Amino acid sequence: MTECKTNSEEKSSAPFQNTQLNFSFIKRNQRKKITVDFNGGEITSDAGWVLLRQVDERERLCEKISDAIVDRRNQFFIVHEMTHLIRQRVYQIAAGYEDCNDAGDLRRDPLLKAMAGDRKPDDDIDLASQPTLCRLENRRGEWELEAIMKVFVELYTSRHSNPDYVILDIDPTDDVCHGNQQLSFFHGYYGEKIYHDLVIFDGESGELITPILRPGNVHGSDGVIEVLEWLLPQLRRAWPNTEIIIRADGGLAVPRLYEYLEREGCWYVIGLITNDRLRQFNKGAMREVEKIFDSTGEREQVFCEFEYQAGSWPNPRRVIGKAELLEKGPNQRFVVTNVLETTPYAVYKFYRDRGEGAENRIKEWKSMMHADRLSCHKFYANWFRMLLHSAAYVLMWSLKQRLLETELENSTVETIRLKIIKLGARIRASARRLWVHCASGYPYKNIWIHLHAQLVAG
Repeated sequence: MTECKTNSEEKSSAPFQNTQLNFSFIKRNQRKKITVDFNGGEITSDAGWVLLRQVDERERLCEKISDAIVDRRNQFFIVHEMTHLIRQRVYQIAAGYEDCNDAGDLRRDPLLKAMAGDRKPDDDIDLASQPTLCRLENRRGEWELEAIMKVFVELYTSRHSNPDYVILDIDPTDDVCHGNQQLSFFHGYYGEKIYHDLVIFDGESGELITPILRPGNVHGSDGVIEVLEWLLPQLRRAWPNTEIIIRADGGLAVPRLYEYLEREGCWYVIGLITNDRLRQFNKGAMREVEKIFDSTGEREQVFCEFEYQAGSWPNPRRVIGKAELLEKGPNQRFVVTNVLETTPYAVYKFYRDRGEGAENRIKEWKSMMHADRLSCHKFYANWFRMLLHSAAYVLMWSLKQRLLETELENSTVETIRLKIIKLGARIRASARRLWVHCASGYPYKNIWIHLHAQLVAG
C-alpha cells in the first residue's frame, strides 16, 4: 500500500525551495558573497543514526521490544511495521527529539528512513506520523510493559558471564507532571505533582536494568519487594552462583525489605533516616571529631559501628555511623547492613559511591534522555513511553562503553549525542549502495572510525 500525502504536507517545504538569503558582512574587496538556500538535497543532521542502528543490530533491542508487543492493528491496512515504529521513536529520542511531534519533519529525513524503516531516501512512503506514534503509545497494556522490562533484564544478563557479584542500585526518583496525567499526585516531600519512579541500575557499570513507573502518592519503598521478587529469580537463573548486593538510600529503609533480603540471601547496605536514638549511639564519634577539629582546625570524618534495634525490628542489626563537623554544625549519617566482615569506613564508602553511580545515571536518564517527558494522559502509555526513552539510553550507553580509552570515555550521553550523533551528512543513493557523505572537517572522525571498528567486529 502507498501512503497518501495531504496538500499541506506537499506544500510544507515549497515556500523555501527558491529562497536565497544573502549576508551583508562581506567586505567590498572580497569577490564572493555568501548566499544560503534550502536546495541542498537529501541531507541529515544526525549521521550517528548509522552507529545506533549498528548497536541495535548487535543487541536486537528494538526488535525484541516489538516482539513483546501485541499488534492489534488490522494487518491489511498496515503501512509501518512494529519494529520500524519502535526504531523510529527510539532513534529520535537518542538524537534528542523526545516529542512525538518531532516526527512531523523527521519522518522525511533520508537517513532515518533508511535506518528505522529500511527504506530508500527517495521512497514515496515516509516514516510514521505523530498520530501513528501516539496510537502506538496509548494501546499498550500492563503485561506488555512487563514483557519489555524483561527484555532489558535479559540484555543486562547477556552482557555478563557469571560475575562473582552484582551491585543493584535501587533509587526512587520524582518525575514532575505538568498536565492531568493519570495517577499523578502531589507529593509533600518533593512539593510537586509527580510520578514516583523506581529505577534499578548496575552499581559498577551504570547499566540501566529496569525502570518502573509508580503513582505519585506512594512511599519510596512501595512495591520494591514485588519488583525484587520479579527480578531476582531472573538474575539467579542466569547467574546461579553470583552474590547479589542491594544498595539504596533512606527512602527504602523499611524493615520488611531487610527481612526479605535476609531471607533471600542477599547482601544490603541501605541508608537510614537520622533520629535521636542513632545520634546517642554516635556520641563518642562526634566527641572525637570535635577534639580533632579543636586541635587542628581541619574537618575530619570518624566512623563507628554498633548494634541497633528499632522498635519495629524483630532483632538488632549492624549500623555504621559517620560523624563529621561542618561549618554549619554536626553532620551525622547512618547506614544499616548485613555485611559483617568489613570495616565501618569501607561499608560507608561503598554506600557513598552510589552517589557517583546511580544518582548520576538518573540525571543522565532523566535530563539528557528526557525519560521524564511523560505527557500522555494514560498511566500505561506513560510507562511505555518511559521504556522507549530507556531503550534510547541503553543504546547510547552501549556506544559509551565502546569509547573507553578515547578522549570521550568519561563523557555524558549528552556529550556523546552532540559529538557523535549530531553529525551533518549528505545522503546519496546509487544503484548498489547508500552513501552517507560526512563533513571532511568533522573533528571526531577518528573516534567515529574507532566506534565503527568496535561495532562491526565479530
